[in-house]
Amino acid sequence: MAKIKTIGVPRVRTVSYSYVGNKIENGYEINLCEPISDDNVSISFKQGYVIQLANEFLRRFSSGRGDSEAYTLKTEKIYDHQFWGNYYESHLAWIAFGPSLDAFITEHAYSCSGDCTNCSRFEEPVKLDLAELMRPKCALEDYNFDAANEKPKQPDLRGRFCEKAKCNECKNQWCVHSDGSQCEDFNRDAFLRYILVHTLKHGILWALPKYAGVNVSEVKGEVYPDDHEVGADLVLIDSNEGGSGAILLLQKHWKQVWAFAREVIGLTATNEANVVLPHTCARNNADICPFIAKEFFEYIAR
Repeated sequence: MAKIKTIGVPRVRTVSYSYVGNKIENGYEINLCEPISDDNVSISFKQGYVIQLANEFLRRFSSGRGDSEAYTLKTEKIYDHQFWGNYYESHLAWIAFGPSLDAFITEHAYSCSGDCTNCSRFEEPVKLDLAELMRPKCALEDYNFDAANEKPKQPDLRGRFCEKAKCNECKNQWCVHSDGSQCEDFNRDAFLRYILVHTLKHGILWALPKYAGVNVSEVKGEVYPDDHEVGADLVLIDSNEGGSGAILLLQKHWKQVWAFAREVIGLTATNEANVVLPHTCARNNADICPFIAKEFFEYIAR
């Protein structure tokens, strides 16, 4: 009997955009439990809501094996002029990192040059298995660029670190010009800060199965929620309508969660683990740097 093998079976998910807010009752926000505040982070725990809109879905194909494995991402429209819409209420954890994170970036306390375009740390001294998946890119992937109209899809995901992109005024796919020079609107500190926050998010979420009793896919993380207008660097959203209690356990076990994040990020930097999220990362696990995050943990421990 002939053997049948499946190769490159696509993973499919909806591409959605969320607006996250706190519920108001009698003029006041609803606190779930006591906030956390220390030298590194401030966290408030709220009863909130999520509004989601989507009109595309994404498929990820893989080919090859091991070091030769490659990924192709393609999007397709669900509607041309309509959106799927969803509203649900749940538990939220709003996280703002302390001044030490900004100091780490502005003081250039990291050991690399900060030039992600020419970075070799994902290959040397140890090549990471998921290097090409995680590597920060100063560009939009093809699936986030409208080739027909020769402009980025809106909203431009680079708006997390570029004001011009945030206003959907950038027409380029790459933040580096063809001659190798950096775009004059590119802010390296803002880019590295975003990369660091995104990597910390992945480390925190990977602690939740152990300390909050849920799968990593049951809590979603949004970097710079609501265009950073609320002042939070990160919001964690319980995907279970009404809340599963995971956010309450996050508050109870925060010290262990933070320590776990440090450990798993450090192991990712030596290729002994990875912080890739299988289904829930809006960036499809791009723009992650375990090296700069590992050095950040070392910086705040001094």
